[in-house]
Amino acid sequence: MAGNAKISSSYQWLENIDDSVLAGLDPSSSANENNVLADFELNLRHQIALSSGGFYVNQYLQYDFNQPETFNHLLKEAYLRYHANDWLSIIIGKQVAEWSLGYFFSPADEITYYNPFLDEETGKPGFLGFGFFIVPFADFSINAYINIDSILHDEENDFWQDIRYGLYSSYLISPLELSGSLIYEEDEVLTTSIMLSLDILSTIITTEFAVDFQNITEFPRETGTPPFYLEWEKNDDVQFSIDIGLEKIIYLDDVTLTIITEYLYTDLGYSKTQADLYYDYLDQLVDFLAALPPEEAQANSDNFDLPRYLSKHYLVQMFGLEVTDLLNTEHVGIFNLTDFSFLVHHTLTYTGIKGMDILGSGTWTYGEQNKTQFGLIPENIIISLGIKVYF
Repeated sequence: MAGNAKISSSYQWLENIDDSVLAGLDPSSSANENNVLADFELNLRHQIALSSGGFYVNQYLQYDFNQPETFNHLLKEAYLRYHANDWLSIIIGKQVAEWSLGYFFSPADEITYYNPFLDEETGKPGFLGFGFFIVPFADFSINAYINIDSILHDEENDFWQDIRYGLYSSYLISPLELSGSLIYEEDEVLTTSIMLSLDILSTIITTEFAVDFQNITEFPRETGTPPFYLEWEKNDDVQFSIDIGLEKIIYLDDVTLTIITEYLYTDLGYSKTQADLYYDYLDQLVDFLAALPPEEAQANSDNFDLPRYLSKHYLVQMFGLEVTDLLNTEHVGIFNLTDFSFLVHHTLTYTGIKGMDILGSGTWTYGEQNKTQFGLIPENIIISLGIKVYF
């Protein structure tokens, strides 16, 4: 039996924005209360290895000091892996499937719904189901997934209809890797993709092209009907997304420098007109909720979700520097190329103490308040200090 644990504690200082729309939609938002937040997190990973497979668990426990009654538990993975033979392995349980080539975005990977802007800290969520890993010969693999999360969340008992299937295949012809995927769920998702990765002199060029034949994305359309004067409609046309990335890694003795550039175009994102309608809708929604009794307002706000893409065009730029056994630092910028708002995140981690990391981070945003994607964020500056201890 093997495993490891990671204990982390962090303290955050926030510069809150007055009259933030998202804070108005969430009465429990930090922007409504404190400028200093503190939490404690325990990440436990356990593994029991057997000759024919093993059992693996990855879970997070978090305690929020600002809300003493809030104790969060996230079971990210808990699965049994069985090696049937040299070319077939089977996973049963809660697992994470990731095959996208993107650094930040993953248009081809829809076996679980993932919003990178909201779920970045915990990463792609796990799903309950089955995974089949087939390697018929060297440099060629086939992965098949069956997502049965609906057995836990489906209140209408349409279990069989809500199963999601995924198929991924990869073939390596060095220095080129060619892969493709197919995702299907009845009346929800039908996405196919082609992915290319080319490694030339430590420079990796990636391209991910996805085609959505059906999806659940709804777009706002202006109407003359109160209270919000718009309605939501699906676009039944075929939707295209393309993600292009460039990663350069430079090794200099004990120093490693990483530079990543990523561009995403997606038909699933809002146009400038649609985004403006959506921002106006949020203003009206805040006023609408303010007129409701508190319990009813909270119940309505709990059902609120941000769209995944408030633009059709995004650019991500990352610079990373690692000094072996001393420190590493990353600087990431995420830019909405439609409304020209952006978010920048800096991290600095001291790794010179064995079994311990001391880290600091800073996040700041730019964009017209409540009228741009990153102008919606209730805090325009976040400074965090923390420590992680590994066992």
